[in-house]
Amino acid sequence: MKKQFTPGEWKQSHRQIPNDLDGMYDTQVYTEDGETIATLHWYAKQPIIENGRKTIGSYRMENAQLISAAPNMLEALMDLENDNNSIPKPIWDKVQNAIKKAIG
Repeated sequence: MKKQFTPGEWKQSHRQIPNDLDGMYDTQVYTEDGETIATLHWYAKQPIIENGRKTIGSYRMENAQLISAAPNMLEALMDLENDNNSIPKPIWDKVQNAIKKAIG
């Protein structure tokens, strides 16, 4: 049985939560038609370098980008799975493990 995932391209964006005194933000991963895939709640607490300046932030953008790329990465891995003769064994094992983690 093939696993089903929310179809289409996944996107991401973030916003500050209104009336949150602690400065919490939301980053959402969603489909082209607006269906929410995931919501990440976060606080800007970690020191990061942005545009050459040290500031307080988080890894939320990178995390959301990674989540939104998941369908594309899974498709690429499954395409590689069909061409296992040219993939070195250590890479092949990583491909197999990633697919197994994604689809169970």
